[in-house]
Amino acid sequence: MTKLKKLKETAPEWMTMSLFDCLEMLDPSKTNKFVPMMMNIVNSEFEKRVQSWGEHELHELKDSMLRNYPTLNVDMTPGKISDTTLHMMYTMFDKINNHERDLLTSFMTYYEKNQFSNVDINQIKDINEVEKLVTQTEIKNIGKEFAKQIHVDLENDTWCVLRPLTHESSVKYGSSTRWCTASKNNPYQFFNYTENGMLIYCINKSTGYKLAIHAYKNHYGGSGEISFWNSKDDRIDSLMTELDFETFQLIKNIVTSKKILSNKELGENYWLESFNKNNMEKDASPTNEAVQHIPIPTRVVETNLNERRYIEYEDAIEEIRSYEMTLEQ
Repeated sequence: MTKLKKLKETAPEWMTMSLFDCLEMLDPSKTNKFVPMMMNIVNSEFEKRVQSWGEHELHELKDSMLRNYPTLNVDMTPGKISDTTLHMMYTMFDKINNHERDLLTSFMTYYEKNQFSNVDINQIKDINEVEKLVTQTEIKNIGKEFAKQIHVDLENDTWCVLRPLTHESSVKYGSSTRWCTASKNNPYQFFNYTENGMLIYCINKSTGYKLAIHAYKNHYGGSGEISFWNSKDDRIDSLMTELDFETFQLIKNIVTSKKILSNKELGENYWLESFNKNNMEKDASPTNEAVQHIPIPTRVVETNLNERRYIEYEDAIEEIRSYEMTLEQ
């Protein structure tokens, strides 16, 4: 019995369950006499659906698999894998959260390249441990070519606080997160949030913790709505961040300034170069993904494509003050 086969026997039941097992569960008879019939019908109908797809759809599916799962050790050459098997693989992989998928594939890639030292993979039980190791390695591997594509607000032994000035630097420093502004395949998000807003990334070099902070400019040049986002792209209360007092004070001073600069204004030449490189159009419509990620305040004064003004500002400032008092205690 191979080691992998032994491991499979100890895996959770839901992880080893197959569609065939489900058909067996559906059979009300004691002899499983309906299973062969159901198997034939389900297979036949599934093949019909897959055969109705065009070459373009199948090509897109393969590309998506190779792009999202770079460590995939399956031969995707035509004729080596059936279209039905490919679709079923895609469906099964879809059970893995995108954030977890990206972290796991990055971790395995770095591990195979000997980027980690003294790491026992058999002792890793939590995704947070993986995220810490991946983030630390990515920070170490960031090349000098991105130095001019960011505005650094703080750099010490523990924290790096920066504002990405290009989509490329946003992807690099926001890697292993689910931030829409760090999406490789949707540059619209980055430009949408930074043309008339401030985007800040906080990275803890020791733990791998990442936090994104965003604030739109209001009508008077100051901060509008201020929001905090964890690495899973969940909006969180500022009280729930892991920022220390010094770093939080820095963020407070930046976002509460009477006049703030958007990322575009901070590095306009780099921003525009990246904008043109990604073939962005000024009147480009946001994708469905973009619409889903636009923050929706509870009370809106005015909102349009070019200007966002909120009366959430006072609430955000109060939130910051409350957190500051907590740290002082």
